[in-house]
Amino acid sequence: MANKCFEVVEPFNIYLREDYASKEYIVGTDESYIRMWGTFREEKSVATTLPVGAELKVIRIQSFSRGSTGYCWRVYAKSEENFSEEFELPACWSLTSNPWVSPDSPWDLKQGGLNLEMNTKYLEIKHACKNS
Repeated sequence: MANKCFEVVEPFNIYLREDYASKEYIVGTDESYIRMWGTFREEKSVATTLPVGAELKVIRIQSFSRGSTGYCWRVYAKSEENFSEEFELPACWSLTSNPWVSPDSPWDLKQGGLNLEMNTKYLEIKHACKNS
């Protein structure tokens, strides 16, 4: 999934991530931010909204330790034409109620012999990237 491009089919916001270091951004949707420790309970700064037709490229995927609860994914992307800063997609099962990737964890991926795939109503995979 890294270095693959996706097209936005339903618009979504990218927020300044105020609960972490400054200059970090995270995607937020009505379905994605339920578990984020109040991150979106108050008014947050919308950095931009990615419109329908925008392209984003997954640039980095990390296996992220959640301590005794196991590992999850951290997936980072860029949208050069619309928002050139790196932002995080909803991917970690313990941080979001609706992860955009499946399977949910690196352990599930390894055990099931599956591929990591984007699974969200907001994005569709593209066969080729515009700006590669």
